[in-house]
Amino acid sequence: MIRGAGEILGCPSVRDRVVQQALLNRLQRIFEPKFCDCSFGFRSGRSPHQAIARVEEYLKRGYQWVVEVDDLSPLIAPGQKLVPEV
Repeated sequence: MIRGAGEILGCPSVRDRVVQQALLNRLQRIFEPKFCDCSFGFRSGRSPHQAIARVEEYLKRGYQWVVEVDDLSPLIAPGQKLVPEV
């Protein structure tokens, strides 16, 4: 373990990395086809540069709005409002 800034950090062992990669390989095949083509975050083979190029492409086509929506429902309490009423 490495100690720094008051935190104890665990360094993954070779076995941990092998298990992590095996899970990634299995889960990626299941979930990757379910993502929209316009999704770029944390996806294999996708980059922020590609996302910016896609936005520029939409702007050239005449689109004027860019909207990002994430499902925050697992992160908020029932009945909690995300946007205060104006």
